[in-house]
Amino acid sequence: MTLNDYANAREDVVIFWAGFACPTGDYTVAGYPDLDFAERNGLLDLEGEIDAAGDWRWNGEGNPTDDRNNTITKVHAYVDVSRYESIIEEYEAAV
Repeated sequence: MTLNDYANAREDVVIFWAGFACPTGDYTVAGYPDLDFAERNGLLDLEGEIDAAGDWRWNGEGNPTDDRNNTITKVHAYVDVSRYESIIEEYEAAV
């Protein structure tokens, strides 16, 4: 299942990603037009599996990169209404 399929079937999807330039990771959301990190960097096309908790975890295939062309090494998506809203509120307060 792609990350896009997972996100389209649910609301309030939060995406955690980590990579060489951001080893501690960062968060973004799926489905919010102004926060398009996942779409812009090809994460939505990645394949993964849904674990027992209902979270989507990238299978490691593919070569996703961040906005600075650094390799992304982990992608994990899950539903979290409060974190989703918090990320959007933080973004909207900054613009």
